[in-house]
Amino acid sequence: MNEVDHLLNNPFSSMSFEDKLEIKRLGPHRPHVIQITQTAKRQNRKFCVSWFEKKVWLTASVAKNLLFCFPCLLSGGDTAWTQQGIVDLKHLSDKIKKHESRTSHIGNSVKLSMLGKVKAIVRNFYVSVNICFTQATTRGDDTMLINYFSVFVLFVLGVLGQHSRAGAQEMTRSTRFYLTTRREGGGERC
Repeated sequence: MNEVDHLLNNPFSSMSFEDKLEIKRLGPHRPHVIQITQTAKRQNRKFCVSWFEKKVWLTASVAKNLLFCFPCLLSGGDTAWTQQGIVDLKHLSDKIKKHESRTSHIGNSVKLSMLGKVKAIVRNFYVSVNICFTQATTRGDDTMLINYFSVFVLFVLGVLGQHSRAGAQEMTRSTRFYLTTRREGGGERC
């Protein structure tokens, strides 16, 4: 399921949430045997699988004998690392350094690491809202609660990017319900 060839033929964006979580859990496919070689006039180069240990995002296509970036393969980015594949072993170290510094690679890595963690963030937020709600009602200051919630939503949007706008909207709806039930004396305690 996490093999490059499967991901090239089945876009990550069209997969179910459960399949996405399973692919994240499996991580990049790291074949033990890969025949990536480059023939040059003076020296033949062969890919060493120890690169997989050095670069946790690196993956390879066994069928095509090419290298890819796992987070970018899932979310899009530089076509050399997401569609074409890398075979230039002579300049591999430089290509890796350049790719790691790209904004798209960094963003894709953050998106992948945050995938499936929204529920934990929401739960922690509910605990914080409960504390703020108690303090705000003790002081009679709803502005504090509203400001805290606004900052948190902006934080979530900034960290998770556009991919999580729907999640942030769901958090907003859930939080409104939570606050309403807390004000009316119902709802669970966090």
